[in-house]
Amino acid sequence: MKDELREIFQTLFIPELEKIQIDISGLKATMTQMSERISDINQHIIRLDTRLDETNQRIDETNQRIDILEQKLSARIDETNQRIDILEQKLSARIDETNQRIDILEQKLSLM
Repeated sequence: MKDELREIFQTLFIPELEKIQIDISGLKATMTQMSERISDINQHIIRLDTRLDETNQRIDETNQRIDILEQKLSARIDETNQRIDILEQKLSARIDETNQRIDILEQKLSLM
């Protein structure tokens, strides 16, 4: 009876167990491939992250340069505006003096 049970067990279950082992081996191979692919993707993401960090750093440096340039140019504009204001005052004063001289000359000429 033991021999019969052993024979039944070997004929029914052993082939199924072998198929399951083959399927498991196939799944292991697939999982290994997927794991390698995930590792490749992670490395790619790390490289992209590094490139993003480098790009962000370059953008920050450029923004700092822009800020410095803005300050310099704003200061120059302010200086130019001050010069314009001073020049306007001087020229306005000269025009006023010239107009006064014209008025005086007109008065003198009208008296003659």
